Amino acid sequence: MIDFDVCTKTDDNDEFFEVECDKPGPLKVQRARKTFITPRLVAALDRCKISDRNSVHILVAVAEAHRVQDLVLNKSSIYRCRQRLRPERAAELKGKVLNLKESEPGILVHWEGKLLPALIGKERVFCLPVIVTCNGTEHLLGVPQLESRKGDEMASAVNQLLEEYQLSESVEALCCDTTP
Repeated sequence: MIDFDVCTKTDDNDEFFEVECDKPGPLKVQRARKTFITPRLVAALDRCKISDRNSVHILVAVAEAHRVQDLVLNKSSIYRCRQRLRPERAAELKGKVLNLKESEPGILVHWEGKLLPALIGKERVFCLPVIVTCNGTEHLLGVPQLESRKGDEMASAVNQLLEEYQLSESVEALCCDTTP
């Protein structure tokens, strides 16, 4: 099947004529420049465990009320934004924890070993969530993955996190669950 352009010719006088076509010529596609991904949006997507690909679908549906062609909405841009904003958010949270030792001298450290699903694969791994409580607020320092359930390895992991956050001098009490 041959596809012809639908064109009409108008003769205004014998020497000149115009050709009017229903099909437009090639369009230059303008690349969107407006990024709208905020640290709060990245945190929400991460908290809900929404992949970069699925986040594109959600954000396009939300952005339909606006001029979507002006917004940067693709998987790789969202991925780069998330990769850039995660360390900023982590530094902000770490700063809040570092301010704990200046505001209150007594910090309570909690930890309890847990068997959690591995990030990759279907096996379960032994992890040690370490939480500090100060002035009624809790902060998760980290969840190191341990090779064994031995007490010295747990103590070393807790101490390493306290040193990393410069909180070891401010600890007033320790709390752990020792049930098997």
